Amino acid sequence: MNLHDNDRNIHESKDVQSYFERLQQQIRDSEVFLLLLPTDEGLDMKVCIELGVAVLMDKPILVLQDTGRRLPDNLSDVMIGIITLTGDSAADAENITSALRGIQQA
Repeated sequence: MNLHDNDRNIHESKDVQSYFERLQQQIRDSEVFLLLLPTDEGLDMKVCIELGVAVLMDKPILVLQDTGRRLPDNLSDVMIGIITLTGDSAADAENITSALRGIQQA
């Protein structure tokens, strides 16, 4: 199997191109990228792609993390802040709102 041929097929896919164009526009239009880390330690393809685009577009990245979820070491190099979710919806919403206000004022 030639990996280069597979890459070419991915780039030529209309569905992939459409998704990628929408994603770029959404991230371009946002002031900050909120990254909700998956609850398990595995990799999520959609999260990986979105984070990569946000990093390459130089967007501020605010990480939302469940209690007990280990933060990948290198992620701290690109994020501007982290909010540990407690499970208390009202408190979590207030923490996120407060962090976003702080980013807007900076």
